[in-house]
Amino acid sequence: MMTDDSVQEVAAQITRWFSDLFDDLVQLADESAAAMATARGRLSSRDLKAIEPAAGRFLDKHPEHEAAGIILRPGIIGAQGEIEWWNREADGRLRTLPFTLTPNTAGFYDFETLEWFSNVITTGRPTLTGPYVDYAGMDKYIITTTVPLRDGTAAGGPAGAGDIIGAAGCDIEMRALEPALMPLLRRIDADAALVSQHDRIVLGNSGRFLVGNRVTSPPAQAHIVELPVHELGLRLIAAPAENR
Repeated sequence: MMTDDSVQEVAAQITRWFSDLFDDLVQLADESAAAMATARGRLSSRDLKAIEPAAGRFLDKHPEHEAAGIILRPGIIGAQGEIEWWNREADGRLRTLPFTLTPNTAGFYDFETLEWFSNVITTGRPTLTGPYVDYAGMDKYIITTTVPLRDGTAAGGPAGAGDIIGAAGCDIEMRALEPALMPLLRRIDADAALVSQHDRIVLGNSGRFLVGNRVTSPPAQAHIVELPVHELGLRLIAAPAENR
């Protein structure tokens, strides 16, 4: 039987999972800002190589994640911005993923318009976007999580203390997210789903809640728990199973 206590317990565990993830993204942002702050004068594209160790440490701690790195807004290095996005190959080596940032060219990646970047820049708050099909064209269904990247050189301050110059984040493939969170959702003796701020289903434990669909209105007798994770707007919805 579904109880409010069981829903609350699962909600607390999912909250801890996402809180730990975003804490590590903040660390990635701070370490990246500190690494770039060692460059003398104006940053250049080669200075971004310094963030590879930080990206590697993040991916070592979260090997199930697809890729991680930083994105710099236009004007910080080049007029089109910069993306330093890493994944770990089967042989253990890190490699950067290529992106086309020149407008009016084939495959132009207009990241400034995408929610996972624009929301961080305009609000200064962490963001979760998706699920959606990834840009890389490999038809992987992912979510992207990002946090602000701040200028660690501003006024001689520490990493994370200056103006927002971009974002640090990671891509999580849905087939990697499921083993981490689905066992928690299945502890609820009901139809349950993790839902984003845009009412999109991130993960569900039954055919009633299919990943990517929207919950236009809560089911009757539903338990709804807001997850207190960086104001992301995540919530857990559980409702008596339709087939019982």
